[in-house]
Amino acid sequence: MTGGKLATVATMLGAMLWMMPSALAAQDAGMHGHQDAPPPCAAPAALPQGLQGWANAASALTMAGSAQDARAETVTVGTVYDMGLKPTSTLRYAVTPRKLPDQAGFGGLAAFHVARPGRYQVVQDGHAWVDVIGAGKALASAGHGHGLPCSGITKMVAYDLAPGRYVLQVAGNGRATLKVMIVPVG
Repeated sequence: MTGGKLATVATMLGAMLWMMPSALAAQDAGMHGHQDAPPPCAAPAALPQGLQGWANAASALTMAGSAQDARAETVTVGTVYDMGLKPTSTLRYAVTPRKLPDQAGFGGLAAFHVARPGRYQVVQDGHAWVDVIGAGKALASAGHGHGLPCSGITKMVAYDLAPGRYVLQVAGNGRATLKVMIVPVG
């Protein structure tokens, strides 16, 4: 190898070694959820079929602090709610949440009714843990995901539900409010 080519290779290797720590830090941040905030949105995202109600004005509802009180706090499928939550330390959950909440967080319970069998999504603007309680137990989720960028939806959890009455149980939210909507899928 000639002296000029050797100098070029050495320069490239030096640049790669110099960039390596920042590339590794970026990968580590992505793996541990420490990513930079997404860029600001120029306009709200167009919502897909079934989620257009998310853009409607939200109804206010204070979630109950116990399963028994949740019977009085009923949400309607397809309606978006700004839910007031209660400090975790004051809650009596219907069943122990599958993910135990931080005692400094917020949560609550509300009942809802399903008229037709099918898959339903619990859509939210936070990072709360949600369980759907039916027949006295937490139901297994059928899937989960994130909303479209710029939609305001951060988390979606799907459940396969038969007709009947259920309790939505929210745990571990980082703030005392949560925008939520339960919608049929498809």
